[in-house]
Amino acid sequence: MDQAVSPLRIFLLWSTVLVAGVLAAIAGKMLLGGTGSMLAIFFQAIAGGAVLALVAHAMIPEAIEDAGSLIVLPTVGGFLFAFYLALGEMFA
Repeated sequence: MDQAVSPLRIFLLWSTVLVAGVLAAIAGKMLLGGTGSMLAIFFQAIAGGAVLALVAHAMIPEAIEDAGSLIVLPTVGGFLFAFYLALGEMFA
């Protein structure tokens, strides 16, 4: 059975995820800084995979249910833009 979840609970959940992400990013920047070490690259790959898993598991099915297949193009565009930013940072 599907039980409705209140909008406030959803907002609090995602707010917690946001705060945890910001704190993790700050800690990562302080601990790994500008090192180009394999450890830093490994953690970036893990973080990217976690975001991709979250989007694929939780957000894409809901978005397709609500908006239809038109949501695919902005999703791919967002990933391409993120890739562009990562390349720009790498070659800067």
